[in-house]
Amino acid sequence: MGTRIKWMKNGINFYCIMFEGIANMMGNYLLGIQTIVPLFLLAYGASLGLIGIITTVQSVSGALVPLFFGGIVARAASKKRLSILANGVTRGMMLLVPFALILGLPNTVIVAVLLFGLLALFLGGPFTGLSWNYLLHDCVDTNARPRLLGILFTTSGIIAFVSSNFIKAIRDSSELSSNMKYFFIFGMASVLLASSVLFYIPLKESRQEISAPPRLNGREYVRALAASFRHEDFRKLIWANVFSNISLVLNAFLFVYADRDLNLASHLVSNLIIFQTIGIILGGIVTGQVSARFGVKRMLVLVESIGLCIPVCAILCMLVDNPYLPIGVSVFLLGFIRSGQLGYNNYIIEVVEKDTLITHMISKGMALLPVSFLSTAAGLYVQSHSMLPVFLIQVAASVATILFCMRLRLVRRE
Repeated sequence: MGTRIKWMKNGINFYCIMFEGIANMMGNYLLGIQTIVPLFLLAYGASLGLIGIITTVQSVSGALVPLFFGGIVARAASKKRLSILANGVTRGMMLLVPFALILGLPNTVIVAVLLFGLLALFLGGPFTGLSWNYLLHDCVDTNARPRLLGILFTTSGIIAFVSSNFIKAIRDSSELSSNMKYFFIFGMASVLLASSVLFYIPLKESRQEISAPPRLNGREYVRALAASFRHEDFRKLIWANVFSNISLVLNAFLFVYADRDLNLASHLVSNLIIFQTIGIILGGIVTGQVSARFGVKRMLVLVESIGLCIPVCAILCMLVDNPYLPIGVSVFLLGFIRSGQLGYNNYIIEVVEKDTLITHMISKGMALLPVSFLSTAAGLYVQSHSMLPVFLIQVAASVATILFCMRLRLVRRE
């Protein structure tokens, strides 16, 4: 009977976390920080510098929010209740965006409302992300995690494929005004983000009594974070993740590059979103299987090797008469590697102790913090210059990432 109850509990937890992840990722996909948001800001008169600043704020909040609030997450008696509260408030703020659009407010006001919603989302994302990683570690068996992540991205990709066709139909419609087009897109994204919190309600947390970390003063807290880097596996992963992030943050300009520099028609840009979705579907299947069968290290090497082709294809666009094929391959690969980026967190989960997991996650965010400002600098630069130097930096960063990933220890699963 005890075994049966444990099996049912594990099954409930598996599907609770899976469906919450699907709804959250679907909402974020439709919101499109690297696709829809840049195209929206470009259409509503915002500068490329602002697009870079958004990426920077997202990255900075990912480092600073865990730093200041990670202790609250670590000491929370129920990570589930904490995540429900934080998700409900921060993700719900995005519902203000479709209301601003339907009211027909001035473009500057609409952009300001979007920025406010994104700021709330960015501030809440790292806070709840720590809880999600903890719940994944606490509530799902080690052998089931790669399968969950694979299902998560595959299912999300399939739904996103249908949604991307819907987005294409909206963007290409000649009957809808610009406000109404983005009302439907941001409306769908906001509802999914706000409702994702409901899937945590049946989740069963572990009943094991784990002593809460003691409250540390500022100096002790910094020492605890610094101690994370004594872990050899973690230290090697950080080097790989830093260079990976350099290339990743610069991908924010890929769709703007297709629209502004390559002068692709609106319906062709919409097609690129579909290409990216197909990449997400196939990438979720492949990376999940590779991670489960061959280990996270080999999956990361594969993903980062494929990621190298993204800037290479973007550079190729400058050398051919018809750039649609190489830019299509580039955005396809951008979607393909998306699921694999979770491998960095999954590797940390595999190599560090449960009691120090949140501390290591916070330390990782702090190590990636300096990279965050690169997107703002790049946005200001490409405002009036060629994208070529940006793509060359990506190539160099991708090569370095591959070399560092190859140095990671291969974790054997029993």
